[in-house]
Amino acid sequence: MSDIELQRLNMEVVRLTRERDELRRVNRRLDKSLEVALKNASQDHLSGFLNRRAGQATFHVEIGRGLREQTTTALLVLDLDGFKRVNDSLGHDHGDKLLARIAQGMRTVLREYDHPIRWGGDEFCIILPNTGIKRAEAVARKVLSAVRQSAADVDLVVTASCGIAASDESQVAALLADLNLPEGRITGLNGDTYSRADVVETAISRLQRFLFKMADLRCYCAKQRRGADIEVSCENCGGCDEMQIPCEQTRERERIKNYFWREDGSKWIPRSPDRAMGH
Repeated sequence: MSDIELQRLNMEVVRLTRERDELRRVNRRLDKSLEVALKNASQDHLSGFLNRRAGQATFHVEIGRGLREQTTTALLVLDLDGFKRVNDSLGHDHGDKLLARIAQGMRTVLREYDHPIRWGGDEFCIILPNTGIKRAEAVARKVLSAVRQSAADVDLVVTASCGIAASDESQVAALLADLNLPEGRITGLNGDTYSRADVVETAISRLQRFLFKMADLRCYCAKQRRGADIEVSCENCGGCDEMQIPCEQTRERERIKNYFWREDGSKWIPRSPDRAMGH
């Protein structure tokens, strides 16, 4: 190879190296932009928590993990008490800053792998993987204490009510009684047998719906009973019975026992009458 050919070859290598380095820089910028976009799509900008859509997806994943690993998943539903008065009296800017402080205080008492969610407005949910009902109650009291302390230095009294539900409650066994998870079988209304994946999806969907509805109902009970200084409601609360208020949540609790997820994921369809709860 002549010197001229060798020189041309070296120049080509230099050119290709520069193009490679430039492509790497572009890819790094694209990766960073994608990371920011995904974060903005899943994160609530005010609290730094997961937003509602990302929270629902994460809840689904954590329940599925709990079923596979045979661990318990708990959910807290929190509602700040009378926070509308803060916005009305001090303005929404001050209210937003206070919400950010409250979220920061809540984060300090949670584990790294817990999932706090800003459900909307002054409502929050917290997913607690590998946590039973008793442990979830202890966590809830820490969270409520953090909420109160978050506004202590600005001469405001901010409290919250909390409802708890967990997959180790006694009602869950009846909720999943017709599902054969080890063998992956369930018989539909027309005698169709669904696959294991469909059975697992059915269990996840029922549990997700049950846990949220129960925690939401218990949060409502706790808020209505604040005169008795009860801020946390869980499996043994009894508040719903004491209030004697027929509500949609209570009816929904019974209704979801009689439904499972359709094979194509399109909607809920009822179980066969001989398998339905209470029949």
